Amino acid sequence: MAKYKKNIPFLSSLLLLILFETVLVYPTFLYLFILILAIVFFSLFYMTGFSLLQKKLWYLFLAPALLFTGGFIFLYFVETEFFKQTLIISMVLFNWFLYKNYYRYIVFGSEHKKNTENILSYISIITAFLFFSSFFALRIFMNMSLFWLEIFVLILSILLILQNFWLEDISLKKNWLFVLILCLIFLESFWAAIFLPTHFLVNGLFMTILLYVLINISNQIISKSLNNKILSRYLIFGFSLTVIVFVTAQWI
Repeated sequence: MAKYKKNIPFLSSLLLLILFETVLVYPTFLYLFILILAIVFFSLFYMTGFSLLQKKLWYLFLAPALLFTGGFIFLYFVETEFFKQTLIISMVLFNWFLYKNYYRYIVFGSEHKKNTENILSYISIITAFLFFSSFFALRIFMNMSLFWLEIFVLILSILLILQNFWLEDISLKKNWLFVLILCLIFLESFWAAIFLPTHFLVNGLFMTILLYVLINISNQIISKSLNNKILSRYLIFGFSLTVIVFVTAQWI
């Protein structure tokens, strides 16, 4: 049984690659997205052996589920075949790498816990970029209602914050105010960025930088380890990267 579980990362990644390549050939086959999520979930369910009632199963599922959901939507706004293939291969490799670490985490325990948490943190950043960029693209190319986009931003923000709290062992009940404040900031920032005459990728990158900086500062505040040096480091990093992004961006 353990032998078969060890092969799950490769087999699930192979199936995902086939499905995404099928989406490129038949872009109207939107129902394939359900199969993609099914493969991601049942591969994890079989490999971990967790019960459906265990929160840990759903937290581990959240990261790859969001990654592939964001990637699936984003794929429709990528213009060139090269970048589409790059996106698909990157997501599949991320799945393989993540599930290998999941397997090691389940089998060997705490010695692989930190590696898994680091990978999940990186995936959440990539996920944020894919989703935020897609939201801006939906507004630009499909004129989607700003109301619904704000709802999507709220849901995404809550899920990413919950994932971060789980990774950092932060109590949601004791820190619900941070969730509320962060969500309000992301909603207001997204609303403001909608009106910027910049490419949707630029706006998506801006929102990703904002999310990264604010969530990390919040973590420091909650853990009571925030000081002027740490605060300055995050603010300077975020501000500098934002300036570089907008200065080098192509404005309409």
